[in-house]
Amino acid sequence: MNIYEDCTCSSIFNATHMTKDFISKLTNYFDDEELIYDIRLIITELLVNCVQHGNKNDLSKKISLSAEIDDNKIIIKVKDEGEGVKQEITAKVEECKTCGRGLLIVKKLTDNLIFNKNEIVAELYL
Repeated sequence: MNIYEDCTCSSIFNATHMTKDFISKLTNYFDDEELIYDIRLIITELLVNCVQHGNKNDLSKKISLSAEIDDNKIIIKVKDEGEGVKQEITAKVEECKTCGRGLLIVKKLTDNLIFNKNEIVAELYL
């Protein structure tokens, strides 16, 4: 069941607004504060990554967010107009000197993280 879908110009302001809008809708489906906190952190990190690294802060490019609930999981998809993630996620925060910390946090909070060019799919089992 699709619970959210939106696309907007690539900016931190718009990413923040999109996150707030999504979380307000998510509370209609879940009342687990810890789960909602984790999802908010995941979306924030992924959307900031889209704006800064994918679209290189280019306001003419778009970011998108969608989410669906499947039988036992929530599937979150973010997409930008960049070239996609080209690096492996390192295993330790200390190794992430200038970038990669956000994706490492997301990897730790999700059950499955899929990189498909300029789209990232995060799955959390419920």
